Amino acid sequence: MQSVTHLAQFLLHLDPPKNIARLSFYHYVKNWLHSDSPLTPIHIEDFFDRCLLFDYWQNHKAELGQTVFADLTEFFKGQEGFDLSKISPPEKRQIVEINTDEEFEEVVRLYSDS
Repeated sequence: MQSVTHLAQFLLHLDPPKNIARLSFYHYVKNWLHSDSPLTPIHIEDFFDRCLLFDYWQNHKAELGQTVFADLTEFFKGQEGFDLSKISPPEKRQIVEINTDEEFEEVVRLYSDS
């Protein structure tokens, strides 16, 4: 299994400043994750979750997902053990803005009824 450090080095060779999604992913990998830990799908899910807290990425979900998945596909080319299909892409995630307790209760009720 590849480490976080290997992915950071790979992304650095792709010149992250030329692509804002890649730059965001690179900084997450380099500065947020422990460098010696093995890369897992949970890391990628967490990255998407954190990005989607921001309005910019909520409006650019497709760009974010396409860039990260393309980079990961290239990074893991010819290797086994990392299943990208287990990662939910950001463009398939629904963002629900909740401002009041009543809205929260309504969302929970609707979810539990479905």
